[in-house]
Amino acid sequence: MSSSAASEIKTNPIKRGRSDDDSDDGTRQPMTLADLLAAMTEQFKLTQERIQAVNTSITEKIDSVKTELNDKLCAVSRDIANFKEECAVKFAVNNGAIRTLNERVDEVRQEIGAIENRNELIVSGVPYLPNENLADYFKAMWDKVGLNETPLPTVDIRRLNSSRTGEKDGLILLQFALRNHRNDFYSGYLRKFNLQLSHLGIDSSRRFYVNENLTVEARKIKGAALRLKKAGKLAGVFTKHGVVFVKRPDNQQAEAVLTEGQLAGFM
Repeated sequence: MSSSAASEIKTNPIKRGRSDDDSDDGTRQPMTLADLLAAMTEQFKLTQERIQAVNTSITEKIDSVKTELNDKLCAVSRDIANFKEECAVKFAVNNGAIRTLNERVDEVRQEIGAIENRNELIVSGVPYLPNENLADYFKAMWDKVGLNETPLPTVDIRRLNSSRTGEKDGLILLQFALRNHRNDFYSGYLRKFNLQLSHLGIDSSRRFYVNENLTVEARKIKGAALRLKKAGKLAGVFTKHGVVFVKRPDNQQAEAVLTEGQLAGFM
């Protein structure tokens, strides 16, 4: 190579790009471990901050949804509680109406039964005797209650149940053709209230009794009322026109009892 060519090469050097590791004087500086660690730490910190920001956002959204759901659940719970209260009130009202209706049905049933039995009386305590004459028994009772000057009324007389063994007295049913005759006889009995078997020609001074022919319901009420009287809860128990009346110990005013449930107020 000639000297002129060598001179040309020296005056035209090859240009090289400057890297990040080059120093200001053009020399490349290698990255130290500390620099790498600092860069990684900074990157990790930035990543953590981004993750924390995302977590915070998600948590806030979850809390917002939870609050909204809780509010809705509370509102639904209040609506359910209010509905239950309304239903309870309606049920109580309906139960009261049904109870009142049932009591009224019992009253009507008693009234109907009393109408059916209004011409009837029951005689209890007269033992069954062979060849007894019930018509003669009635005539003796009619005279004994003070109606001896009044003609005998038309009345059907029969035993409802009899005990031929003498272990139990049978009941005698009196069915009057006219209610007035029935009322006259019963009023006379209540005034005297002292009929004895001897008045019927039976050798005994034991008393027998005349009562209204009550319905099954009225008999239950009367039985329960008599038990209360025995316990000292009532001062008196009697029937009138098929209805049971009671008197409190501290009040002589008679009160009609149309259902057994009413007796709960006297206990």
